[in-house]
Amino acid sequence: MAFINLEGEREATTQKSEEYGKKVIELLGLKGYFLEYDSNIEGVFQDKIFRNPKVDGNKKTVVEIKDTKLSLTDLNFLVEYGKYCLLYSKEEFNLIIFAADVSNARKWKQIFELTKQSETELKSFYTKVCGTLKEQSLNFEKFCSFVNSTDVWKTSYIKLLQTIEQIKADNIYDSKADYLDDTEKIVYETEKLDSNIFLVDSYPQFLFKAKLKAKSKFNNFQYFANFE
Repeated sequence: MAFINLEGEREATTQKSEEYGKKVIELLGLKGYFLEYDSNIEGVFQDKIFRNPKVDGNKKTVVEIKDTKLSLTDLNFLVEYGKYCLLYSKEEFNLIIFAADVSNARKWKQIFELTKQSETELKSFYTKVCGTLKEQSLNFEKFCSFVNSTDVWKTSYIKLLQTIEQIKADNIYDSKADYLDDTEKIVYETEKLDSNIFLVDSYPQFLFKAKLKAKSKFNNFQYFANFE
């Protein structure tokens, strides 16, 4: 007897991960984010880089997509988060982590959810991240600032699909409206123009001529006045 997977474990996992990533991009697009860099194309360290000018101005948003069950003790995740911390110390940005699932959701909330943040868990996470930086140091206050600039989205592929369809159905985010129609509709109609040239019926009684005190491209000017 045998179990044969013609798709292959790696191929099936890769395809599933790619589809998950596409839906994340679609979701963020509906929320007004524009994809600027994609590691699958540009080969940058950051997974995806977005911008949302309407909300964040020129500040970029980095997105990490993890179609797996993510753990706070996972060494690869700690190393990656440590690298992001160092980048944040040079230039501030927002980080969004999409994960299909997480281990011990309560601890994730005690770190990344401001209203439930635990100083004990925060310091424990800080120690673990610093342990991956080797000789490089990380300021705790800067670390806390980066944590508060990080959003963690726990969502399955099915939930992503449902959320996207719900947004489309309800038209919750009309993200393109301001960019497509940022001016009033133009009405083409004839307009009366008032000229600054007038017909002189009679000459003035006096004519004055004076030189400019300050240097100008004009050597002198003439001033006309009509005194009656």
